[in-house]
Amino acid sequence: MPITNYDVGRSCEYCSRPVPLGSVVCLDCGKSAVTGVADIEGLFGKTEDRPEIGHPRAIDITIHSLNRELFQARLTLPVTVGRSRAAVLVVDDPLISRAHARLDGVRGSLIVTDLESSNGTYLNSARIGNSVVVIGDEFEIGNTVIEVIGIED
Repeated sequence: MPITNYDVGRSCEYCSRPVPLGSVVCLDCGKSAVTGVADIEGLFGKTEDRPEIGHPRAIDITIHSLNRELFQARLTLPVTVGRSRAAVLVVDDPLISRAHARLDGVRGSLIVTDLESSNGTYLNSARIGNSVVVIGDEFEIGNTVIEVIGIED
């Protein structure tokens, strides 16, 4: 599904391409599009309402495919998930796009973003564009389920 609702005048500070309204990462280069306090407050609430914590640096995950645990891993953020060898987490699943999803740490939160994949990214069974992820959440891409079991600040 193409995204057509672009925030007028907002562009990626890295590649200068337009960034869709509400996105936390640039869909072209994958860099964080959340750059200012106004962006953060719009996504996660007022800064003073949250405890001050650092960016998540790593995550611990369990990978399941067709109800079978495959492996556990600790990955340093950011993480791109896909079939391509260019992805940090390469998953051999025909229902996963070459660059399917991205995990990134933004202002104390872990964010998962669908990279305009063909079959979508689901967080706890709901299709998402991008969303905050917490320990215990599961996101599904194709026949693969990735469970977040730890987040390191």
